[in-house]
Formats: sequence, structure tokens, C-alpha cells
Amino acid sequence: MQLKIYLWVLLCFVTLNAISQSKIDKGKHKVGDVEIDILSSYYEQEGDHSAVEGGNGTQTLSDKVLSVTLSVPVDSVNIFDMSVSADTYSSASSDHIDGVGSYAVLSTPSSHDLRAYGNLAYSRINRKGKTLTIGAGFSSEFDVKSTSMLLGFAKESEDKNRELSVHVKGYYDKWKLIFPTEYRLNSSSFNLPDVRKTVSSDLSFAQVINKKLQALFSYEFTYQNGLLSTPFHRVYFNDGEDIYTRTGSIEKLPDYRSKHAFGVRISSFPFDWLIGRFYYRYYFDSFGIKAHTLNTEVPLKITRFFSVYPFYRFYSQTAADWFRPYGEHDLSQEFYTSDYDLSNFVSNKIGIGLRLSPPMGLIHLRSNSGNRSSSLKGLELRFAKYYRSDGLRSFIISSNLSFGF
Repeated sequence: MQLKIYLWVLLCFVTLNAISQSKIDKGKHKVGDVEIDILSSYYEQEGDHSAVEGGNGTQTLSDKVLSVTLSVPVDSVNIFDMSVSADTYSSASSDHIDGVGSYAVLSTPSSHDLRAYGNLAYSRINRKGKTLTIGAGFSSEFDVKSTSMLLGFAKESEDKNRELSVHVKGYYDKWKLIFPTEYRLNSSSFNLPDVRKTVSSDLSFAQVINKKLQALFSYEFTYQNGLLSTPFHRVYFNDGEDIYTRTGSIEKLPDYRSKHAFGVRISSFPFDWLIGRFYYRYYFDSFGIKAHTLNTEVPLKITRFFSVYPFYRFYSQTAADWFRPYGEHDLSQEFYTSDYDLSNFVSNKIGIGLRLSPPMGLIHLRSNSGNRSSSLKGLELRFAKYYRSDGLRSFIISSNLSFGF
């Protein structure tokens, strides 16, 4: 898999280099106009609180991602950005959609799947520091098809020390309702919608305080309506001794949800070789969840073109009003879930990143006429470990190749 990715990356580089040279040699662009980033990552996790089995089952899964982002400035005013991505993932717990306990069957139709998604955006920048952005996107996987729209506006001050920006995004998700085996014959009784609509907006204000200190303040609001529960997430009630005697059902949540988040990001430059980035976010929603996020990153510049940045993220949240562990829901409850992503937990993520970006690039090529160059501008690697207080553990490694044409 990794060999295929690297061969594909090399092919993209050679092809784009040829295209870039043929266009640029005609005088349509300047050196460094076109940028492309190719991201690949591998993620794996393990735990024992699968929502498919009512909060009591394996959470083991793996995910491979390949993403390509292209930025093309048409001129000094107009810019096009495009991204295309694919996730290949597997999940042991999804095998049990087709049965647990006395309903178990040997079938794994959804244990491996592919998600493809992409976005296209156009930005126009005028001389007064105003930027208008519009965009659209799509996503497709085995049980959901999504489309999205984006509208953004930003205004920079004349001295370039302040910027105010606002973005609004809309999503329309169409779901294929997949129920556990034991509920499929009577699935119509659950009366679930197969559509989810989401509108999200974010407002941010960035300020340069002095040469060594910058700050950004943000507010995010999201509203969702439609299918917010997952039909193949089981729930078991507290009226029996085991899986064979307890009443079971599927997850049931309200059909609307509002989310709010306030954040502040501080960037400090105490020395030329040291940068400090700090971020805090407070979140709450209509499900009853309240959360705090604290993130810090400290890049160390070893040389002019090589830096190392350790990072750490702390996160804590309260449980949703309707969360209960396996077998602890009461039959009188209106809503119920045993998805541990909606539980009360604390998590820690720690990792390190390496960034290599020589002034002339890692690989440098020049056109036949000699007036145009292209290069592999830089390489970035990240490694991280994640630990959650409910026992979930994960590991991720990612790489980013940056090209300029």
C-alpha cells in the first residue's frame, strides 16, 4: 500500500511538472504560483466499548488516508483551491451489525470500506484587503452521500495587523439506513429520517499585538436537523441479567442539535529559533455536553530549514444527557445511547513533528528554457499517541509532501 502511494506521488510530481512547464513557458504564470500538497496517513485504534454492541465490544479499527490539495492563483486577485481525498478503513466492530449473541452470523460486508471526498473553492482578493470565497464539496461512502456549500468573507486592516473573517457552510447528508439484523423486519417502526441537514458558521478576529505576539479569537455555531442517531448502534436496558434477557433497541437521540464553541489562539515568538503556539477552546451543545480543549505546540528551529515541534493536546468532556453504559438504560427514557464518544472522559494526545524545507527545495527541476523551476519544497512528518480515560488508545503517523511550480 505504501509503495503504491509513493509511486503515485512520484507520477503526480512528474506529470504536474510537465504541465506547469508547458503553461509557464508561455508566460502565463510566475515561479511558485502553483502549489500542491500530498498528505498520507495511517491511523489505528483499540478499545472495548463498541457502540455497535451497546457499549460492550471491540473498537479496533484502522484507517489509511491519501489526500491531494492544489492551489492555483490565476493572477494576483483570483485563486482556485481544490482537494481530493480517499479513506480506506476497516472496523472489527462493524462485523457485528449482522448479529451479536444469539443473532451472530458469519458475515463481514461492512468491515472494510472506502470513503471518497473532495472540495473546490474560489477566492477573490481586492486591493482593499477584502477576500470573498465560495466553494462546494462532496463525500461518498457505503451508507451516506453528502454535498456541501461554502461562503466566506475576510477583511484585513490597512496596516495588515488585524483581520476579521466569517465563514458559513451548509451540508446535506443522505443516509442509507442500516439496522442490526434482529431489527430489520420491523425497522419501519423506528420512523427514522434518512436525511441530515447541517449549517455551521465561524467568526474570527486576528490581531498582531507586537512583533513577538499574535492572538486570534473565534466563535463557532453549528445547527443540525434530521438523523442524528446511528441506526446500527445498539442499546440494552437494565431489565435483565445478560444480553439474552435484557430488552434491546437501537440508539435514539433528538432530531436536532445546536453546538457552540469559543476559542483563543496565542502565538509567541520569543526567539528566532523558538515559537510557542497555545490554543484553548470551550464547547457546549444541546445534548448536554460541555468540553475543554487545551493544545500547545512548540516548534524548535534546529537549522534555517529544519525544525522539530513537540505538541500536546488535553481534552475533557461531560457526558450527553442520554448516555448510559452497557445495560444501564431505563425503559422509561425518551432518548438513549451507549456511544462512548458521548460519554464523560478525559483524553491526552502527545506527539512530535519534523519539518524539512530547504530554500531551494528537496528536489529542484528547471524547464528546458531555463526561466521556470519546480520543486519538492518540503517534507513534514508527524507521530502521535492518543489515550482516553475509558480505555481507548490510538496511534497515527502522517506525512505531507509540498510541491511548488
